[in-house]
Amino acid sequence: MPAPPRDNGLNQLRSGSESSARSQVCFSGFACGALHPICFLHMSSLVECVPNFSEGRDKGIVDAIVDAMKVPGVYLLDREMDSDHNRSVITLIGDREAIAEAAIRGVGKALELIDLTKHQGAHPRIGAADVVPFIPIEGVTIEDEVFIGHGVTFINDSYPRATTGGELQTEADWQVETTLIKRGASIGSGATILSNVTVGENAIVGAGSVVTKDVPANMVVAGNPARRMRSVGLTAGGGAV
Repeated sequence: MPAPPRDNGLNQLRSGSESSARSQVCFSGFACGALHPICFLHMSSLVECVPNFSEGRDKGIVDAIVDAMKVPGVYLLDREMDSDHNRSVITLIGDREAIAEAAIRGVGKALELIDLTKHQGAHPRIGAADVVPFIPIEGVTIEDEVFIGHGVTFINDSYPRATTGGELQTEADWQVETTLIKRGASIGSGATILSNVTVGENAIVGAGSVVTKDVPANMVVAGNPARRMRSVGLTAGGGAV
């Protein structure tokens, strides 16, 4: 077994993988309020979970819920507290089994700490844990040692449609288009990576770029659409020069 990666936020994120939202997958690399981008270090299947809790004013309660969801293999992407609605939204990503365990622990802690008989706010709550959606991620393979910035979007359908012949689409109407991010690549914040694209080893994609075609290894690209800027070498420690 390889050594676990450094703990950022909710423990390590084991990465990479075969991922599933219908047409796009969005990553946002926040960890516990600090700006820790996601650095993928291992390969495994990913699921995103976005539980909503009926508490947006007491930071101590929200902290306790987040702490309860500290499970190996799960990473905290974002947390938002809305005092007007008295509601918090937590975004997690991780391995399938680990993310399920984290959600169960978080819901249990919310039931323990949130008293709905005293709850006031604009949001029409259903319970202490309002909703707990799971979003499997499909079509994206991310190799080891990849850096993913904040708000990166991967597209896995070139021509997304809601209906076919006037009827809502089903899985039979849709085929996953794959994307490959190779070892050591770096994807800047806010970038969009279209499907059927390979980002080569140690390549760098500038923040906000839209990548429409393959990026060669050791190449810096930026812009919309992303264009080649220059090749990049690596220092002895692995950094770009």
